[in-house]
Amino acid sequence: MKNRTDVSEFWDFVARRTSGKVSNRNILFSGIVGSRSLGLNNEDSDYDIRCVFSNTLHDELGVDRFDYFSVKEGTGGINYSGHFDGSGYSVSRFIRDLYKGEFNVAELLFVNESYILHFDERLELLMMERNQFLTGSLASSMNSAARYNKHRAFRYSLEDIKNDDRKRRVVESGYDVKSAARAYMLYRGAQRLLCGDGFNLLGNDTDFLRSIRCGSESKDLMLGLLQAEDERTHLKLKDKKSHEVRWVADSKLATSLIVDTNKAVWGCL
Repeated sequence: MKNRTDVSEFWDFVARRTSGKVSNRNILFSGIVGSRSLGLNNEDSDYDIRCVFSNTLHDELGVDRFDYFSVKEGTGGINYSGHFDGSGYSVSRFIRDLYKGEFNVAELLFVNESYILHFDERLELLMMERNQFLTGSLASSMNSAARYNKHRAFRYSLEDIKNDDRKRRVVESGYDVKSAARAYMLYRGAQRLLCGDGFNLLGNDTDFLRSIRCGSESKDLMLGLLQAEDERTHLKLKDKKSHEVRWVADSKLATSLIVDTNKAVWGCL
């Protein structure tokens, strides 16, 4: 993939992997998320593409319901320059996961518009109501993702990788510093969300995040900093009375969005 708009090869790959259930013909919303959309990528970063697709009635309501896919092009869990990592959700699954506070779907819904690859006007109602999904549950999901990335960043020491080629590749590829930067970003983003500042992953931290990403900060410093941010986020989540956002989205609103959006997609129910 030579640039962010050249995604035809991605949709061809998705169509093959999903037996034609998802292709560029039934994509309603897609965008590039992750490090490239945040300006934290390097030349070897992959393209994280996420999308929402329309389902047939059979696939949406049938016994063998198809509402999610995940594809990855790479080797050994490490993507090389120009490769992609993608996932997609049916309309109903996307809104249900938003209601649950899942970070991965919120990341697409709030992606910078310059990284939106395709947007169908039939999702306009969902876009108009998206701030209703800025909840404590979403902040909790971001905190869980931050903890996972913190663990990934510090699980390998120099002693660990001496005689392990796979671990050495992980460190040499920069996955450890990438995970540290993502953990810090998610902790801080969760805190801003709880304070009513919206879905703001970068805040004023862009330069510091870039310094983490390029390995300029020591591991000892980052470990201490991430532990402090973990404790700070945990305390904010625990003190629900101080939140500027509600803990969960309105279930009636979520259900209404599922019905009305599918009605717009299908023309009827």
